[in-house]
Amino acid sequence: VTVRRLGADDLSAMENLCDIQSHILQKRWGQYDLERLLERSAHGCCALDKDGNMVGFAFFHHFPLLGDFKPATWLEELSLSWNTDYLEDVDVTNSIVLTFFHAENEFEEEALLEITRMVFAIFDEIERIFLFTPSSVPLFTPLIGNFEPLVSLHEKDSNEAPNVSGYFTSRQDSHGLLRLRVRSAMVEDHDDLMPIFRAQRPDAESLGEFFLANLIQLQDAGNQALVVEARGRAVGILALTADLKLAPLQEAFDLETFDFLVRDYATAA
Repeated sequence: VTVRRLGADDLSAMENLCDIQSHILQKRWGQYDLERLLERSAHGCCALDKDGNMVGFAFFHHFPLLGDFKPATWLEELSLSWNTDYLEDVDVTNSIVLTFFHAENEFEEEALLEITRMVFAIFDEIERIFLFTPSSVPLFTPLIGNFEPLVSLHEKDSNEAPNVSGYFTSRQDSHGLLRLRVRSAMVEDHDDLMPIFRAQRPDAESLGEFFLANLIQLQDAGNQALVVEARGRAVGILALTADLKLAPLQEAFDLETFDFLVRDYATAA
């Protein structure tokens, strides 16, 4: 499967995917509103099959939606019910919560893996993903085996026991996850980047054999190229330029909110 961010146009596909199992999903995640999740989540992403059909999706928030947690203090409350001593440096800046996941049975394991990879790749500061389910619901596939249970500080039947069960997975525990590095492009990156460029640009050959090398070599104060590096290889490139003809853009788009892309426009006006 491949993964991408969710958008407003994906709502119908998500509803169709959940329709048959909606009663099961409510037991697992509580009452849910997909449109609200889409609007309010910190991140939403979906998995697609080879034909581009949605086969799974997930939402992540900066705090749990289940349980009696307060959004501003949920991590402090977490430590009152579960043992977190073995989790190093847990704070709101390096933690995120999986608040909804659903996928077709055939793709659920791969969808979870790729979605988890995507989250760790996008949020470089995130070190672990937490998960909370109703305490009456045992952890289900594919989450079981991929998330470790938090150890409760209270007996199961105790009045102080929380009404949810907690789980987590860490960056280092996720299969094959990479830390990506962004740096200035070098001419030596050409050989790594050309196969990627050709795969995404059918007309790449018409631009010349050394188009990327020249683009990188001609960097100056107004033209920069950045690459994403993984395992010592360039795996993506972003070219930036300050050499713009503003008149066509100003005529085609409403840019008043952005001061017509003119620096110190408000002061001059």
